[in-house]
Amino acid sequence: MPESANFQAARARFERVWPELLPALLGTFRRHGLGEQAQDLAQQVALRLFMRSERISSDEQMRAYALTTAKWIMADYWRALPPVELADDSAAAEAVSHFEAPSDALEARQTAREVLARLTPRE
Repeated sequence: MPESANFQAARARFERVWPELLPALLGTFRRHGLGEQAQDLAQQVALRLFMRSERISSDEQMRAYALTTAKWIMADYWRALPPVELADDSAAAEAVSHFEAPSDALEARQTAREVLARLTPRE
C-alpha cells in the first residue's frame, strides 16, 4: 500500500524534528523528578506526535505540540500515582519521641499538617 504524499511529508518532518526534541524532553522529565521514567514518557510523546503529524503543518507547530503533550503526559503520570497516606496520630507520636515535651510533638504535628494542607495535589 503506497504512502500518501501528505503522510510522507509528515513522516519526514517528524524524523527531522524528533532528534532535536528528544534531549529537551528527557531533560524536562528529569528536572521534574522523572529520571527513571523519562524514556517511557518520551516514547509516549513520540507516539502521540507521530499519530498527529499529518495534521501538523510546520516544525514549530510540531515542537509546540510535543512540549504541550509532554506537559499533559507528566500530569497524567503524577495523577495516576497512588495518594500518599498520612500516618495515624499514634505512629506520628512515636516518630517524634525525640522532642523534649509533648507540646513540642503536638506543635510539630500541627505544623506538618499545615504544610501538607498547602501542597497542591501534584506535590
